[in-house]
Amino acid sequence: MPYHLVAPPIAAPRAPVGPGRHGRSTGPATGGPATGLVDCTVVWTAAVDDPEHRAWLTPVELARYERLRRPEARARFVTGRGLARLTVAEHLGCEPASLVFVSTCRTCGTEHGRPSLPGQDVDFSISHSGELVGLAILPEAGGRRIGLDVEDASPARAARHDELPGLAAIALSEQERRVLDAGADQPVTQRWRDFARYWCRKEAVVKADGAGLALDLRSIVVSAPDAPAEIVAWEGAGVPTLVDVPVPAHAEPRGLALPAAHVAALCVLGEVPCRSMVSSVHRPSTRPAEGIHP
Repeated sequence: MPYHLVAPPIAAPRAPVGPGRHGRSTGPATGGPATGLVDCTVVWTAAVDDPEHRAWLTPVELARYERLRRPEARARFVTGRGLARLTVAEHLGCEPASLVFVSTCRTCGTEHGRPSLPGQDVDFSISHSGELVGLAILPEAGGRRIGLDVEDASPARAARHDELPGLAAIALSEQERRVLDAGADQPVTQRWRDFARYWCRKEAVVKADGAGLALDLRSIVVSAPDAPAEIVAWEGAGVPTLVDVPVPAHAEPRGLALPAAHVAALCVLGEVPCRSMVSSVHRPSTRPAEGIHP
């Protein structure tokens, strides 16, 4: 069954910032508008601990699965890896079960990092929030890396707003905290949604970079929550391009109704600026689809 388009393509972002001395952002990248048209696709589905997808796990992945104690965590893990194998296999024209992902952490060398497929010109990123699982794929990566993050910005999550000051202190720059504090008179639900927007944009960059917790979120400065996604300052290597991603109202295969309160962002990190054209889709079936384009 082919993918079904549930959201229009995302508008191309403004030209990303370029790195200055020691990688610090000094403003818009020189050399004219962003170049390098890149096709990315984001796929959404509901978390299910599918036995067939579990059978595709490598021994290392299966050991990681078995260390997870909560059933919902196991469902998210199996769904993320299964969705990645299905989508990447469709691009490569092979069987999902034949794909062996490697998840070596760049910092410690153990197998708990972002999954990848060595030897293939494809990159992908998995993210989840509650029962929602997302996959972003960059079919012709050309050395670029992709990062996807989705966060729960629902009123139920906002009810735990007492966590906000502590989270803001470890994740937001002084500039971003000032913007967030300026909305102190707004409803708690709106403040939490603004913070979630900041967080998912930064996490998308972290996932594309692959450094994980070794990268200080405060060193990544992004645009205000009500503005188009943009990198304001970045101390890492490469040139990031950032876009906000729409999240569907429903996810299959269980027809899970999702509150219109998730926020998501996507980052493409490369040596030169790029313009990401992203289609947000969901898979109506967890079985192999007939094509990779909506």
